[in-house]
Amino acid sequence: MKFKLIKSVILSFFIVFSMLCLFSNNVSANPGWIIVGTPYSGQNYYPGQSISITWSYSLDSGEYVYIEIYRGGGYYSTISSNTSNDGAFSWTIPSNYGTNYYTYQIRVASLTDPYADDFSDPFYIQSKSITVTYPSEGVTCYTEDSYTISWTSENIGDYLKLELYRSGSYVITITTYAYNYGSYSWYVTSGLSKSSYYQIKISSSSDPSIYDFSDYFTISLRSITITAPSGGETLYKGETYNIRWNSESAGSHVSIYYLFGTSSYGYYIGLGSSDSGTYSWTIPKSLSTSSKYRIKIVSNTYSDVFDVSSYFSIDERFIKITSPSYSSRWYPNETHNIVWSSKNAGTRVDIKLYKNDVYCLAIATNIDNSGKYSWTINDFLAPDLNYQIEIRSKSITSVYDLSNSFSIGDRTITIISPSDGEVLYKGEIVVIQWTSENIGNYLSIELYKDGVKYKTIEEYAPNQGSYNWQVPTDLPTGSTYQIKIISTLYNNAQGLSSGYIIIEETFLQKMTSPLVLIIAIIIAVILLYVFYIKYLKTRLKKQKEEHHTPLDQSVQPIIQRPINQEEYENIWEKK
Repeated sequence: MKFKLIKSVILSFFIVFSMLCLFSNNVSANPGWIIVGTPYSGQNYYPGQSISITWSYSLDSGEYVYIEIYRGGGYYSTISSNTSNDGAFSWTIPSNYGTNYYTYQIRVASLTDPYADDFSDPFYIQSKSITVTYPSEGVTCYTEDSYTISWTSENIGDYLKLELYRSGSYVITITTYAYNYGSYSWYVTSGLSKSSYYQIKISSSSDPSIYDFSDYFTISLRSITITAPSGGETLYKGETYNIRWNSESAGSHVSIYYLFGTSSYGYYIGLGSSDSGTYSWTIPKSLSTSSKYRIKIVSNTYSDVFDVSSYFSIDERFIKITSPSYSSRWYPNETHNIVWSSKNAGTRVDIKLYKNDVYCLAIATNIDNSGKYSWTINDFLAPDLNYQIEIRSKSITSVYDLSNSFSIGDRTITIISPSDGEVLYKGEIVVIQWTSENIGNYLSIELYKDGVKYKTIEEYAPNQGSYNWQVPTDLPTGSTYQIKIISTLYNNAQGLSSGYIIIEETFLQKMTSPLVLIIAIIIAVILLYVFYIKYLKTRLKKQKEEHHTPLDQSVQPIIQRPINQEEYENIWEKK
């Protein structure tokens, strides 16, 4: 039993050994082989190019192979990991391959026979490229200007084609044959629309598959665009407006003109900064009114860059006062019409009064701009020659007018006589004289004493400049009298004689006064008595001389003693 086991083990070992020997003899006896034919030694290829890899092989090298590429003697990449061992393989060189500094080799190897492989001769994959370097991202080019398109290239031939694209679509061909110097001067033609999505495409004339696009860049226009006036509006002489415009790369300054009618000749307004886009223009009052004005703005750097606005109008605003005029003389409490004309001055106005260029009072506020206002002149206004009326638009305060200077007179009464210190006698006729200004046709004449009205001389006297007054005899004498004259139409028009007048009695009036009469009678009686006594003495003397006789006894008692009234009367009756 033990022998049989040993025998079985030995037999099994022999069978295994025999099989291993048989297999070993088969492998070593029939090795496979592969020999790479192309690429050829020193041949140049380019990325994107399709090449044929060829090889020869033995039948026992297996049914499948893998293909690798080596660069500079070292493994670089697998071209195919499993392809039929049929002696040919087509390979398109990837775009990321290519260098002018390394050699490449192709290795073809059997998948089953590790000894069946081969390397091609060294060859080259050289770069073949175009790279656009200008215009770059963010660049803006302007029509009717020249720019230099630049690029770098490798192995693309002597001539290039340059094209312009917008948003990925072909626009124009810049040139079909540009010599490959690395740059080209490009004049940007007019008519191109403004966009920020332009690109330059440069392609090889000999191999159109080799090309490059530039970064996106902008094509714009050097431009001036007037935004105000925009056309159709009305501007007014003497007022200030902003001329406005937008500009793009039009230089640092612009010249501004206005055009009249259809003429292209411009009248210079001023110099403006392109960047500011605004110019303040005060429209000359000398310009005629018309609807045929335009603004023209021209770049000072690029004379062909300009803009002309649409037509607009220039008109005028005004207020013109026609009354009061220079010759007007108005008086307090009178009513006069303030008259004016206006154009484009709004619907409401304010009217003010000035005196010697200083504001005096508001005559009317926010009234209709009707051209006429009835004004009753305030009675507190002092007389002066330099009053003026101002009428100003409520909505357009720059529009106003000042009238010519006019006068506001005073209603005056000036008493000429009687004057200060003049003596008037009772009963005499005195002429009261005065001058007056605009006080009406009738007036009242009054007599004042001690500053208080004493009596009315005449309540309704014609204003003729004089009045005959008989001084009443019943007036008390005094030295504090005054004459006052008052207009019956304007109570505030009054005149008072200057100083004081004196009223006295005449000599006769003085003599006929009761006291004087009594005194005069007494004196007269005394004088009569004296004269009578003298008369008697004279008569007695005369009788004595004539008759040389003693006096009659009837008389003697009279002479020898005083007589009384009754005796005096008896003697007188006897005589």
